Formats: sequence, structure tokens, C-alpha cells
Amino acid sequence: MSRIALALLVGVVCPAVLVAESPRNVNLEFKLAAWYVPEVDSEFAAGVHPYKDVYGDSSLLLFQSRADYLIYSGVFGTVAAGGGFGYGQKTGHGFLSDGETKASDSTTLHLLPLEFGVLYAYDWLAQRWSIPVVPYGRFDFAHAFWWFTDGVGDTASYTVNDEKAADGLGGTWGFRLTGGARLLLDVFAPAMARTFDVDFGVNNSYLLVEYVWCKLDDFGSSSSIHLGGSYINFGLAFEF
Repeated sequence: MSRIALALLVGVVCPAVLVAESPRNVNLEFKLAAWYVPEVDSEFAAGVHPYKDVYGDSSLLLFQSRADYLIYSGVFGTVAAGGGFGYGQKTGHGFLSDGETKASDSTTLHLLPLEFGVLYAYDWLAQRWSIPVVPYGRFDFAHAFWWFTDGVGDTASYTVNDEKAADGLGGTWGFRLTGGARLLLDVFAPAMARTFDVDFGVNNSYLLVEYVWCKLDDFGSSSSIHLGGSYINFGLAFEF
């Protein structure tokens, strides 16, 4: 059999061997938080909980996305650096001037969190031996823009003696620690993974779950709104 005929036969029977994986340069994540209740009430005395009184104690809906550029990838794992942003909101009902009667109009807390930091993932076993579980950790500096809106969507304001004192908006700095695990989906559907790589340049796809501990209080300031807390993220990650 000639070399040309052998090459054609290999291409028909085993086409995957002719397709090289695309390089890994960028990590992209999309996540949804569960059980995130901002620790606004932590700055008040015991028994005083204005956030809970207005918004309750159920989770704030928070969506996040993130992109990291891979700095190193090898036998010691992968190191990447990047940042992300998100959006969250929680709607409740405040009180009338008597401080006891619930207002019929709603008020909404909006959050726009930003983060930038470093990711480490031990993914060498997944890349080399297709062991699908990839543990990882991350450290980020974080900043959250926040604002309150009233029932008609205007930015709420704080009044003293019927005089406007301040608008209900601002920003809070802090940091975030994350630990989690990814499940490499390519292992369970290799043919689909190769197609995804060839057509869209997605080298690896993952499901992820991570625990986040966030400290957002302007590094201990007593005059800042405290938006930190601990919660769990669920999501998808893609490497391009």
C-alpha cells in the first residue's frame, strides 16, 4: 500500500488523529450565585437589621461572568490572571415615616460587582490523563457599585427633615477568596468536544461549583455599606 493510500485510509477511519487541539489562551466563565445575602446588617448593633426588615433573608439574585488569560500551563497546573463583572438585585418594601408601616411601593437594591485577580487550577491530570475533576482557587480584589431605586425606577435618596441629604448610590471595595472544582465535560463526549473545538475554538468545557467568601466593607470602614458574604456559584467554564 502506498503512503498516499495509507494516509487517506487513516483519514477516513481515524479522522480525529488529523485534528490538533486548538491552543488554550483564555478561560471564560458564566456563573449564578446561590444563598448570597449581603451582610449589610453586620455593621449594626444586635437586634437592628434594616436590610432584613426591607429585603428579607432570601438570596439575592447575582449573575457573574469572568475572563482570565493563561500565564502558565504545565505539570504544576495552570495559572491565569483576569477579571470579571456581574449584576445582582433584590426587591423589597421599606417603611413609612412612622417606622412601622410597610410601604406599598417597592425599593430595589442593585449591585454591579467587579473583580480582578489570579486563578490557579491543578488541571494537569485532566489534560494529560483525562481525569475529569479539576480543583482550583482564586484571589481577587473586588469593588461593588451599588444603588437603590424607588417604585418608579428612580435613584432613591436619603432625606433629613424632608430635605434631601444624599443619593442612594456608591461603591465599596474589598476582596474575595474562592475555592472550587470543575468537571471536564470533554471526557464524557470526546467526539462532540472535538467538533466544538474545530468549529468554535473551544478547547475544553467544564461544569463548575465554587464556594466564595467575600469581604466588601472598604477594608473595615465603619462608614461603608457592608456587601460581603459567603455563597456558592454554579456555572460553566470554557477554555479557548
